[in-house]
Amino acid sequence: MSSASSPLAKIALGARPVAARLERTPHLILGPFYPVAAPSRFGSEMWSGKPGSPAGPSRVRISGRVLDTDGEPIQGALVEVWQADQHGRYRHPDTQTAQPSDSRFAGSAVQATDGSGSYCFWTLKPGAYRNGPVCRAPHLHFQVTSRHYRLVTQMFFPGEPLNDRDRWYQGSRSPALLVARIARKTPRMLALTWDIVLAAPHDRSHAGGIQ
Repeated sequence: MSSASSPLAKIALGARPVAARLERTPHLILGPFYPVAAPSRFGSEMWSGKPGSPAGPSRVRISGRVLDTDGEPIQGALVEVWQADQHGRYRHPDTQTAQPSDSRFAGSAVQATDGSGSYCFWTLKPGAYRNGPVCRAPHLHFQVTSRHYRLVTQMFFPGEPLNDRDRWYQGSRSPALLVARIARKTPRMLALTWDIVLAAPHDRSHAGGIQ
């Protein structure tokens, strides 16, 4: 091997280092309240209330990108999201709260990522609730399906005290990866960012397609 092609020579000549791989977003359970009919509200709106209106909570914007572990954006991934409303009530026949439903709340939505792997939803902060003996912190359910993989997971809110009491959050292999970041906060709107990382196509440890 010539000295010019040796690893030390490449470093000396300023060869670009290999980028660190991203950690996959942890899998979490689908849960009992996946919409009876798969999310069909194609778009970004899950709650049509006005920001800061006295009759409802403030708006929440959740955006991010779907990437693979190599950091490459995944275009055309189907992002399904569903959640409880501000009272902890799902739009599902088995929901266990006596609170009335909010007609402005769709409960679920779906969209495909664009060329940069980006997605964006407008919603409200879900309320905490109990499902039998289990106390659930405010969270959103995500199901992300690409050409190669499907991920079922959940997103949690930053600074939420109930996160430490949520058994599914605490049982995750990397709870911090399930928490969104605050991008902007005003009295009328909370903007969060949360990137979702799937296995890269060459990752043979997920050849079954579900992570």
